[in-house]
Amino acid sequence: MHESEFENVGQRMDETMHRANLAAFGLDDALGDGVSAAERAARDSAEDATELFFHAKRRLQRLPKDSFLVTLAAGIAAGTVIGWMLKTEISEKQTAA
Repeated sequence: MHESEFENVGQRMDETMHRANLAAFGLDDALGDGVSAAERAARDSAEDATELFFHAKRRLQRLPKDSFLVTLAAGIAAGTVIGWMLKTEISEKQTAA
C-alpha cells in the first residue's frame, strides 16, 4: 500500500514539474515577444522622428519667412501666457496678504 501511495506522489510530482516547465517556456516566449515588440516600436519611432526632423528642415529651407513668423507668433503667445500666469499669481498673493 505504501508503494502505491509513493508512486502516486511521484507521478503527481512529475506532472507538476512538467506543467511548471511548460509554464516557464510559455513565459519565456511571451517575454521574448514583448521584447521584440518593444524593439520594433523603438526602431519605428526613431525612423519617424528622423523623417519628421528632415521634413521640418526642408520646410525651413523652403519657406524661411513663414517659419520665422510662426516661431515669432509662438514666442509671443507663450510669453503672454506666462506673463498672465505670473501676474495672476502675484495679485493672488497680494490679495491673500
